[in-house]
Amino acid sequence: MKKWNAEYEGNKIRIENSWDEEKLYINEKLHDEGIGLTSRSKLIGKLPDGKLVKVCIGGFCRLHCVVFVDDEEILRA
Repeated sequence: MKKWNAEYEGNKIRIENSWDEEKLYINEKLHDEGIGLTSRSKLIGKLPDGKLVKVCIGGFCRLHCVVFVDDEEILRA
């Protein structure tokens, strides 16, 4: 399992990826989940103040994760 963590204005964002699912947690609460085999996925959630969190996961040889909060990139790994 691969995990990424980010923090934005005191909010904790965690993304978990395994071979058959992806999950987006914001402040330990599950906000979105993708199930099934795919080479690319998108997850969406909201911070307590209403700002939109978007996560893109993809790759073939190496898995990449990009996190945006209201269209501002906060993580690229």
